[in-house]
Amino acid sequence: MEINWDHFTKNLDIMPEILVGTVIIYALIIIYTRIFGLKSFSKMTGFDFINTVAIGNLLAMSAATSSPSLLVGALLIGIFYLINYLITWFTFNSETVEDLLCF
Repeated sequence: MEINWDHFTKNLDIMPEILVGTVIIYALIIIYTRIFGLKSFSKMTGFDFINTVAIGNLLAMSAATSSPSLLVGALLIGIFYLINYLITWFTFNSETVEDLLCF
């Protein structure tokens, strides 16, 4: 059986884009985390876990593919952080929202 090395080397010309995009998105995740706060796994709610998985997926997609683009990926990750922050804020400040969202 012969290995087709073209499969592994055909897109090497986009490696600089992938490297720069990954560094930028990673830096934005650190900045967003500093702004909105970081929770340990023991303090995570279901919404926090879903948010973490979605952010990881967007990071991987923005870094490895062109869909979503770097700017759209950064914006989407910021929106996910904001939504999670707002859900947490409303949960702690409203018993009605807490009863509605927390089981």
